[in-house]
Amino acid sequence: MEMEIALAKDIIEGILKAKKQAKMYPANNPVHINASAAIFAKFNSFFELHSSISFKVKMNALLYKDEQVYVKAVKENNLAFFFFRDGIREISFLKGIEQAELEEFINILNIDFEKDAPDDDIVTMLWDRDFKNIKYFVDQEFLGDQEIYCEDIISDEKIRSAYQDSLTNETEKAVIQIQITESDTRYLTDEIKKQNKPKLEKTITILFESLYRTVDPDNIKEIICILKDMLHYCIQKSDFRRASSIMKTTKNIIEDEIYGRESIKGLQTVYDEINSESFIGKMEKPLDNTSDMNREDFIAFTGYMDDSSIIFFINLLRKLQTIKARHLVIDMLVILGHHNIKAIAKGLGDSRWYVVRNVALILGQIADPDAVGYLTKILSHSDYRVRKEAVIAIGRMRSSDTIKYLVNTLNDDNKSVRIATARALGNIKTGDVKKLIFATLSGKGFSAKEFSEKKEFYKVIARWQDREVREFLVKMLNKKTVFKRTEYYESRACAAYALGIINDKDSIEPLEKASRSQDRVLREFAIAALKKLNK
Repeated sequence: MEMEIALAKDIIEGILKAKKQAKMYPANNPVHINASAAIFAKFNSFFELHSSISFKVKMNALLYKDEQVYVKAVKENNLAFFFFRDGIREISFLKGIEQAELEEFINILNIDFEKDAPDDDIVTMLWDRDFKNIKYFVDQEFLGDQEIYCEDIISDEKIRSAYQDSLTNETEKAVIQIQITESDTRYLTDEIKKQNKPKLEKTITILFESLYRTVDPDNIKEIICILKDMLHYCIQKSDFRRASSIMKTTKNIIEDEIYGRESIKGLQTVYDEINSESFIGKMEKPLDNTSDMNREDFIAFTGYMDDSSIIFFINLLRKLQTIKARHLVIDMLVILGHHNIKAIAKGLGDSRWYVVRNVALILGQIADPDAVGYLTKILSHSDYRVRKEAVIAIGRMRSSDTIKYLVNTLNDDNKSVRIATARALGNIKTGDVKKLIFATLSGKGFSAKEFSEKKEFYKVIARWQDREVREFLVKMLNKKTVFKRTEYYESRACAAYALGIINDKDSIEPLEKASRSQDRVLREFAIAALKKLNK
């Protein structure tokens, strides 16, 4: 155990050192490269003992197996607080993690979100990178007032289970006409306004029992009005669990047909009520202002809504201010939008960039190929964040038919859009895509791009891991020029990096030659690739 704690502390120290060096030196600097290699080695040392390592996140401390391995009292440059403030409560690293993943992770740690990315946060960045071997747990109760993509969409199966338990028992089919007096109505209405939960439950029972026993149209109408008022009250109090209970009972009564025809007709109007613009509009303040709202309760309640509510929820997205509120609405629209992507796509015409980005995210999560036609219309959007999300969404379709739409975004004027395009094309992974990436890597001007961008493109081409790719990479590794030496050494270093990824033993000889280069960047990357191949 003592060895584990020591190694865990060593990893945290290594992360801090790599973070500092990455901030001070460019990616091709030997100091940066050595720090990156060092933290990678520290993780591998730990993985000789276990297949993963997890750190619990407190406000000012990081814990490994409840042992404190990092602590800092002040918030400034506090690694624990950096995670904690955006809701991350645990972060895990898995055996098999690649050095490239760690480098990207370290780069995220160096982002000044308030200054450089005010519309993002660390949760957004981690979700966007979709790390294979870095996992994290977010406590949704503590998310702040920022924009967010949806990072973990609740599965349809889990949502359905949240509201499948019936809350009512079958009652005998007997109709007894009763009268509800004005005093009865006042009593029931007053109970709705009281914050006494046991009495509210009793009131709900009385309402449905009264509806069962009466055949008087006026009584039925009055009871239905009170039910609707109760739903409004529940929403205003953020009590989606009780609202879901009411809808579950309503659904059972309609399906079982154990009530009179007029009662069932009245209950059907309850569905119209919860799908209305006025009802959904009242969710704004409860969603924004309630910190302890249960996610599954909200999703369960909205499961009783139909696609006529989609446009009103998109309107709600324009107004919501908090991460959690937007996150919840995005989650439910992903589920509801499966039935009507056309209604979802209408949100792409919104004037607010963040609404358009979230709608693109929703369409990407739905992953219906029919959405591509809508998404292509925003590939030329004025805000790069929208273009990037559209590219990611199209890439999720994993269809060769989408290649023609992504060709132009390879030349976008924003680096993050170009990188997102390369990753999206890599997901499609066809022969045509491989040729396109080859052409990009060989194209005029590519060697002049930033080192980090070149690495991403070479990482994508390494996904094919075939002989044609190996031969191309070896050719690029051996390429020499008397001009622009720094840029070309970087390109050769990227080729070495990619050869390490494809794990082809035939690449050892050219890599050994490159490892003796006078250029430090090329030499370091060639040595790193050889270490992978010699494992």
